[in-house]
Amino acid sequence: MTTNLHELFLRLVRLGLGCADDNDNLDLDLNLNVNLNGGVSWQALENVANEHGLLGVMLDGVEKLPRELRPEKKAILQSIGQLIQSEQQYAVQEHAAAEMGLLLHQHGIRTYVLKGAVVAECYPKPEHRRSVDMDCFLVNDNVNLNLNDDSTGSSQVNDNQGSLRADYRRPQTRLGQTIEFDGSRCSFGSKTEENHSENLSTSKDSENSKLSTLNSQLDVWEKGNRVVEEAGFEVGRGFYKNSTFHLPGLTVENHRFMTPFRGNRTLRRLEIWLQSQLKVDSLKFKDGSLDDNGKFEGTWLYRPPVMVSALFLIEHAYSHFLHEGLTWRHVLDWQMFSRRHREEIDWEAFDGLIDEYGFRKFYDTFNAIGVEMFNDNANENDNLTSKDSNNSKRLTIDDNLKSKMLEDIWAPLDLHESLHGLKAKLQLAGNYWRARWKYRLFTDMTWVRALAEWVLGAVFERQPRLD
Repeated sequence: MTTNLHELFLRLVRLGLGCADDNDNLDLDLNLNVNLNGGVSWQALENVANEHGLLGVMLDGVEKLPRELRPEKKAILQSIGQLIQSEQQYAVQEHAAAEMGLLLHQHGIRTYVLKGAVVAECYPKPEHRRSVDMDCFLVNDNVNLNLNDDSTGSSQVNDNQGSLRADYRRPQTRLGQTIEFDGSRCSFGSKTEENHSENLSTSKDSENSKLSTLNSQLDVWEKGNRVVEEAGFEVGRGFYKNSTFHLPGLTVENHRFMTPFRGNRTLRRLEIWLQSQLKVDSLKFKDGSLDDNGKFEGTWLYRPPVMVSALFLIEHAYSHFLHEGLTWRHVLDWQMFSRRHREEIDWEAFDGLIDEYGFRKFYDTFNAIGVEMFNDNANENDNLTSKDSNNSKRLTIDDNLKSKMLEDIWAPLDLHESLHGLKAKLQLAGNYWRARWKYRLFTDMTWVRALAEWVLGAVFERQPRLD
């Protein structure tokens, strides 16, 4: 039954992504209001889709089936309701993110989006890639901003080269308004309308006096924290790697660091590389010419350079694999992103970075599983194969490694985020022990060394710095 359940789930996901082969359209007995494929219920299928964050994509696959193979609508009514609510939440998150980007832009801060929308836009329906929060990294803008908002939704950007007019389309939903969805109210004002009903984007004057001292002595990460706090929203700083913005309808992880490098010299070098690439990218504005190719349309949110997003996605999946486990969405995120940006990625340089930062053993298997899941031929994906990306042959991957990683993908996640304090630390330490086979097969270090690095980093680098 489990084999049938997993096979059917993957077939429907492939259909939803538009990468199915002929076998996916044949012999699918989807009489889901009763049972299918020898006892697979729709409820079980829905549970698997939710565990992997792919309910929307799977339902897209159901929609593409011939009518005679589709389940009766009443059998999947609850799933459709979940998807509608998820789509509405996606719209709320988009608007809140755009408002945050505008607010930070008004204070000379550029907001780079990590994962999230950068990956979602690679899916056929971005709103069906479910995300519970937003990750960002802040960089000082290299333009001396003098913003004068007007009612038409445009900003005047001045620098020493002259002035340029940069129009942006304001989101249809403004902070300060209220959105109704699924019986809930999501207010885009402050935490309480009584004491903070002003719009985020119009709070600049009152904030300038409180934030004037930040520009010189505080780094941009803390400056962003203060900007959001002064706008009336809660900011959590309990974790060295990122702060957390609690905005209406959206939780934002504001990354001070993009990798969990504390105690790990290799990840520290990767962190330095990632941050340096973002800072170099931000210098494109220094000559006074606004290049909006990396900006999300109608917002002040930016895509990182493609190579940064590529390495960040691999490191993110690698860390999840070691500490919690993988899901099919991790696999699909990489495959969808690498296909969308196939021509932009410097595959030879990327391959070198995979080796340099110790991801080779993990990446080869991780990528191979994704390529095979898409039913690809080696000739069609030479630039997606590992190591020999410029050759016509595929690097042979050990079937045992693929089998072990697939078992981990299907297994429940080993989560510890709901725990705090000592319990969370003990749970995380236990994760290293349970993941000892992963370190042996997929990394260049033992689990003991990894645990020691984590402990030493937590003790001697409680608030780490890169300089």
